[in-house]
Amino acid sequence: MTMLSKYSFVALIGTVLGAYPKGELVDHSYCYIDKIGPFSLEKNQILNLNVKYHLNAGRPVKPYFCIFNGDSRTLFREEGEYITTIRHMPYYWSTSIDLKDYVAPNGLQFMFGMIDERYYEYQILHTEFSVFPIGLTTINPFTLPGGVYESKPYAYHSDENDEYSHIAKYDFNGLIEYTNDTDFSYLEYSTCSFTYDSVDEDFTYEDAYIKFYDTKHLFNKWRTSSDGCKHIKLRLMYTKSLKLVDIITYQNYYLNRDTMEISDIYRDGFTSVGRFYLPYNFMAYAKDYTFSVELVGVGADKLNVSYPLVLGNNKNHFGLCNSSDYCVIGGIAK
Repeated sequence: MTMLSKYSFVALIGTVLGAYPKGELVDHSYCYIDKIGPFSLEKNQILNLNVKYHLNAGRPVKPYFCIFNGDSRTLFREEGEYITTIRHMPYYWSTSIDLKDYVAPNGLQFMFGMIDERYYEYQILHTEFSVFPIGLTTINPFTLPGGVYESKPYAYHSDENDEYSHIAKYDFNGLIEYTNDTDFSYLEYSTCSFTYDSVDEDFTYEDAYIKFYDTKHLFNKWRTSSDGCKHIKLRLMYTKSLKLVDIITYQNYYLNRDTMEISDIYRDGFTSVGRFYLPYNFMAYAKDYTFSVELVGVGADKLNVSYPLVLGNNKNHFGLCNSSDYCVIGGIAK
């Protein structure tokens, strides 16, 4: 069995003491369950359960399937019909369940097993596992111990080779929490990355951007998003062979070179540029601005990542001598 986390699948093959000799039914009795999950709190979902099983004995048995909430309260139970199995012959059982309001933040526990007709109280084949809903967790990677995050199980499946509790692992030690511009004339955030590892190898995300609230109305030409903030788009580029996710700036910028106003769409008097330029003497107002990186619905577990972004310099490019890299020193001619 693949042990992927402290929450990983718990497999129990029940030995029926007193009913059959030890191992008669237990040894080499298996069940294979198609993928269950992921689930979300945002919509009702249908669970299609498909199980393949075979037993190491010919017995009258019937399958059962249960769902419990995180407090071990029974939410659903269904039993199949009794059949007399043939030793090592594969059998199949399927059912569909409307999860309705079953999915909750503290997860669901699933249980599948076989019950003997003569000894109903004995579970001759028993397996259980937990699945937690996706999209509920938000983290600041710079507050994580060691910069590493491991999700709770968001799905489960088993096959002839192994049993898998699907989790996602992130290593954020490649992130930086400051912009990498060399002066205060523009904002740029790139050349940083994190690793992503999951049984579900494909990497997806819903959105990625730098967010700030235009407190002093210095970015009037940049459109405001529905949350009342300005968003600078980012792109997450995944290299599967390295399990590496690169964060890069991804946005069309348009600049009025006379006023140094920046826009996210083309306007008259604006030209396309490759950077997010800041207004003249922005440093005078920088203390009133807070920038943050927002990564939404990342990975198979739909993790949300949010952390403050520190601007890479604390001086203006040109302006007053005490707050700028460059200034003009003059006097009165006599």
